[in-house]
Amino acid sequence: MERSTLFTLQQQQYAALSEENEDTDEELMEWQTKFEERIAILETKISKLGREMDDEAATSSSLPQIISELTHEIGKLQAEADAHISIKQERDSDIKRIFTKHNFGPVPKFLWSLATLRACFILHCF
Repeated sequence: MERSTLFTLQQQQYAALSEENEDTDEELMEWQTKFEERIAILETKISKLGREMDDEAATSSSLPQIISELTHEIGKLQAEADAHISIKQERDSDIKRIFTKHNFGPVPKFLWSLATLRACFILHCF
């Protein structure tokens, strides 16, 4: 192509571009208002997400302490449960010894509840 043809083509494209972008001041102001509103909404969302991140960080930083406290409490409860089982085994052993010593017959196979023990000893005048 010749130089003059390229220049003419370029001028035609520029003229077409100018025609396409001839927006009124009113349209431009409307677009700017919508753009600013959208920016304000997005800034609000960003701010909200930032607060939520801070809240999550605070919560997650306290979790190790809570886990430690709960683990300690579980240990205490387990120790209490172990002590209870030990005392129950001693009690059952004592009951078997009493049944044998006083010749009350065979020890029942069922679990000894506090109510059962009371009834058993009240009946036998202990």
